Amino acid sequence: MEASTYTNRVVAFLDILGFKDLVYANREADIAKALTLTKTAESAPFHNAPQMRLTAFSDSVVVSDEVGNGFGYVRILHFTSYLMWQLLEMGILTRGGVGHGCLHHESGIVFGPALIQAYELESKQAIYPRILVPDDIKAACIETEVAARGEQVRAWASSLFRTDFDGNSHLHILGPLAHSPISPQKANRSAGSFTTQEMLTAKATCVSEALLQNPPPANQPSAAAKHYWFRNYLQETLRAHGI
Repeated sequence: MEASTYTNRVVAFLDILGFKDLVYANREADIAKALTLTKTAESAPFHNAPQMRLTAFSDSVVVSDEVGNGFGYVRILHFTSYLMWQLLEMGILTRGGVGHGCLHHESGIVFGPALIQAYELESKQAIYPRILVPDDIKAACIETEVAARGEQVRAWASSLFRTDFDGNSHLHILGPLAHSPISPQKANRSAGSFTTQEMLTAKATCVSEALLQNPPPANQPSAAAKHYWFRNYLQETLRAHGI
């Protein structure tokens, strides 16, 4: 019997929303950019993660990393937040799910129970432009950060997630500690020098522009519901921070 090719990995499955509309709108350049913008994850490992893998096909992106000592959870969740913002800056909405466990991800070939878990979260539960994170993965990420930095970072690590109206936890990409569309290089400032209000205002602008660039077709109420959810999410986050 051949040895198993599975390793213990955490994986995010992302679906590009409105992909068919992008095709019909002849936005080939945007499609190509969306599917290739993160291939640098393998040639220039994100946060020194040489075992990170990324595969893009059709309207989907799969990115995974070895769980290792637990920082695989942290890296994948932050990288997924980063990826979602990169696509939002192009006016492209995504949704997804995160799974973990047995996975084969080498040379563009990916399969295994962890991928099925992530795919089913995306396809059956995510519904809106959000990345669903199971409670055990959320807890593993938080506890990894606490073990490395101390109990004082628990609230900080927890702020990466948001519990939605239906009880599902998702990456809180609009939160002040998630990745931001602000470019420190263009602003000639360090990433940590932006105020919470500056970052949230930049995120609000980016989300509003993305929704404006991709208005839901009149005959697709499900697309309109996704926009409605994102606008509510944005407004709720801004109110929570007094903006």
